[in-house]
Amino acid sequence: MIGLQVRAENGAVIARGTCGYEWDSRIERSQFPMLGHVCPFTDTIFNGWQIRSLLEELDHVPAECDGDWVPEVRRLGEQALAGPHQYQWFIGD
Repeated sequence: MIGLQVRAENGAVIARGTCGYEWDSRIERSQFPMLGHVCPFTDTIFNGWQIRSLLEELDHVPAECDGDWVPEVRRLGEQALAGPHQYQWFIGD
């Protein structure tokens, strides 16, 4: 399970996800370039421009891959965009 966080530029944790992102190999990079680049084995960090693309992708996640993580990724992404110099982190193993 990949953890979810919003962090400030200085690394301070602003928010934590209530659930994790369930990495799914059915999320193809060709269809989901942002989600497809989340690595389950290390941290992946998205800046504001990337978060906007990520949020657009969430609208197209197939039902069989959907779960509690979709609204949680959206919530944290929107929270990161609400303030300056904030990033959305996917915390891998």
